[in-house]
Amino acid sequence: MSTRSITILESDGIEVAVFYRHCDGYPTGHGDELAQFLAGKRVVNGISGDPRTVFNGPAAVAAQVVAHFTDAEKTGEFYLYPAGTRGMGEEYTYSVAATSAEGFGGDGAITLTCAGYDGRTLYQGSPDGFDGSGLEE
Repeated sequence: MSTRSITILESDGIEVAVFYRHCDGYPTGHGDELAQFLAGKRVVNGISGDPRTVFNGPAAVAAQVVAHFTDAEKTGEFYLYPAGTRGMGEEYTYSVAATSAEGFGGDGAITLTCAGYDGRTLYQGSPDGFDGSGLEE
């Protein structure tokens, strides 16, 4: 049986898209994969240094999450929906909220949230601190 999840992608407090995963949506699946992709990366205003470790603004976080999880090998597993989409049979809801860097050279923030099927928050904080073990309902 599939464990469905949605990931709400937010840019500076505005929901920009919803990313649906048909299977492996549990915290030790999608949650850990999402956290690992985001961990150690920064939201910046102007790219400097290694471009693989930064997102150039919060909207780039959303775009790169989608790009990371979608490729030809994963056809039928991931779907992109408009902001506000809910009720996809999801058992877990993740939120990736990114905020802008303060001025050139500053860092923004990325907050990862995981909620269970009943809406109860199971984790909220930095992607670096996420560990799906023990979060599954």
